[in-house]
Amino acid sequence: RALVLDAPLRQRFAAIAFGSEYSGGDRLVTWCDPVTVEVRGAPNRADLEQVRRVVHELDELLLDTEVRLVDGGGRLVVTFADADGFARLAPARARHNAGYFRITWDPVRHAVTRARVLVRIGVEQALRDHVVREEITQCLGLMRDVPAPG
Repeated sequence: RALVLDAPLRQRFAAIAFGSEYSGGDRLVTWCDPVTVEVRGAPNRADLEQVRRVVHELDELLLDTEVRLVDGGGRLVVTFADADGFARLAPARARHNAGYFRITWDPVRHAVTRARVLVRIGVEQALRDHVVREEITQCLGLMRDVPAPG
């Protein structure tokens, strides 16, 4: 049975699902292969726990896509960096953000092939926890921030 969405809900879904935060477009992409998540940089214990939690939750929710932590060779790399690291690794438009993500995708299969997440250290833990969840989730293909209802 097909899911039927009313017009406002369809518009809200489209606003999240198509395009990305920094560029428009009408693409909708997803992972076709397992999502292997690697952590780099200078995470603290709480950061690592948040990454583990998010990976576990996503692996439980995504029935057709395996999501797991790996020690090396991850296709989705989460880097915890200070302000100097952000200045080196993020584009100019994102250098003052608390988080940033970028994906590489195959335009033929509309499949994400690699992703990178940056999380700024030196900001409060609650914000880092939020950024970890938001940026990893956006790397799955729903690349825009959730617009406020109404």
